[in-house]
Amino acid sequence: MSQPPSKQIRVLVVDDERHARQRLVDLLSKDSQVDGILEAENGIAAVDMIQDERPDVVFLDVQMPELDSFGVINAVGDEQMPLTVFVTAYDRHVIRAFEADALDYLLKPYSDKRFEAAMARAKSRLEGYSIRQFGLQVLQMVSKAAAPEG
Repeated sequence: MSQPPSKQIRVLVVDDERHARQRLVDLLSKDSQVDGILEAENGIAAVDMIQDERPDVVFLDVQMPELDSFGVINAVGDEQMPLTVFVTAYDRHVIRAFEADALDYLLKPYSDKRFEAAMARAKSRLEGYSIRQFGLQVLQMVSKAAAPEG
């Protein structure tokens, strides 16, 4: 049995500034493993998209009107939140972001190289999830095959 293929990744970009969303979309569009890019211009739309579309990764602006990134996490729930890369112009939110289980923290303006490092981290984490699920499936098949018929 071979290892599972690399998973295609669905990404949600959430930022109230259109040009900031577009920068991320442009960078994500260059990645052959990114299969779908969703966009939300505020936290309320982000909650709906996360619940309805179940993206693998979300690039989440910290400060937005009405519902900020931490409000999004609270509304969605820690267990249902995709891997989250916080994106902000302010470094004062770093500790709170990592307390919210951030995968990474992009400080605006960020370089292409820094973005690529965040994506590599997301891919690595998703691959770990995929390998773990694959291992559980193999274990289930082996245990079913080894179970005595009776």
